[in-house]
Amino acid sequence: MSIQRPGKLFSSKWAEYDDRFNIEDTGADYQNGRADIEKGFPKQTMISTLKGGVPPWGQDHNGILYQITEAIQWIQTGGLPSFNQDFCNKNNGYSKGTIVQGDDPNRPWVLWQCLEDNNRFNPNQNKVNIINPQNGWIQYPVISEREGNTLYYNDDGKMLIASPTVITEVYVSSTEGSDNTGDGTRNKPFFSITKAISVTPDGRGHYCLFKIWGYI
Repeated sequence: MSIQRPGKLFSSKWAEYDDRFNIEDTGADYQNGRADIEKGFPKQTMISTLKGGVPPWGQDHNGILYQITEAIQWIQTGGLPSFNQDFCNKNNGYSKGTIVQGDDPNRPWVLWQCLEDNNRFNPNQNKVNIINPQNGWIQYPVISEREGNTLYYNDDGKMLIASPTVITEVYVSSTEGSDNTGDGTRNKPFFSITKAISVTPDGRGHYCLFKIWGYI
């Protein structure tokens, strides 16, 4: 049987409007049958009251199911997990392949993909989305039509392409150049200005100098 998309969504959380306890991570009153996240329901709740056991609390049942359905509801509404340092440290870091939202509230569009296991670094410490991993994270998605270029988000949430190199000089010659065999260098100039412009990347504020000779 293949995994199916759930037919029913959690429009409400479990026990959203009924009695429930907030379930602590640890330190519950086990002797009185209280539950927490680390141990669940204690052994006392699994022993008959005739033999000294205590019944579990219905409010604990409601509390943990509320917390679980709250997390499921967040996912069903399109929510993404965000980087959390305390959670990361508690669980020995993030796993390779994990995708999280950064913890910068001013840049909610930025997503990060983890490139190594047990990664405890904050991805927001990375400054530029480059192919080489920084602190084991890379901005997601990384897409480019040209090898070596990287698609990334700027501070305004716009997707831009960063080129690892910027051409500053392109040579063009009508007498010595060739658009087929030239590469724009002084020794192998292009024939046409159109060809020279076509190979020049958008430098985002950088200027390219076209050196032309042989034209009348």
